[in-house]
Amino acid sequence: TSGCSLIYNKQELDNIYNTGSGSVLLRSKYRYDEKNNIIEVYEIPMSTSQEKIVREVTEKMDTIKEILDVRIESGFNPATKTEELQIGIDIKKNANPDVVMNKLLRCTTLQTSFGVNMTVLKDYRPLQLGIKDILSYWLSKRIETVRKSVAKDLREKEQKLHILEGLEKVLLDGEDMILSLNS
Repeated sequence: TSGCSLIYNKQELDNIYNTGSGSVLLRSKYRYDEKNNIIEVYEIPMSTSQEKIVREVTEKMDTIKEILDVRIESGFNPATKTEELQIGIDIKKNANPDVVMNKLLRCTTLQTSFGVNMTVLKDYRPLQLGIKDILSYWLSKRIETVRKSVAKDLREKEQKLHILEGLEKVLLDGEDMILSLNS
């Protein structure tokens, strides 16, 4: 499921833009249901699954004593008519949900590092390029493609024009012949 929070460092993002290499953190989104004392995780990184997260949280219940239970609560929401993801984490009444989630984010795939590697083929060779270089290369290739297409269209139109000019001469000569025969 998409829509996770993107946690980034400006220097790292600049590095990714310039070099085409680096990493960013994807963090699950959650809300706290104070009435039922449940942390509801509703978006997870694309590189993990609900089952894996539930397994990891279950394994951490011995060390994170504030957690009472964890389960998958995903299902169809008739109000929005969509399938919705949700993982429920029951916590003790006096537990701080943000502290519990920070512990879980550090030791489970509720937060994962996502590597960025912008490798492209340039002149049939793989190269790692930054965004500006990728756009510049793409634009030059696009301009070259459009030029070739326009040149081809122009050649085809010139050939048609040549044929039409020839037909015009034939018709005019034919008309002159008919006029000379009639006179």
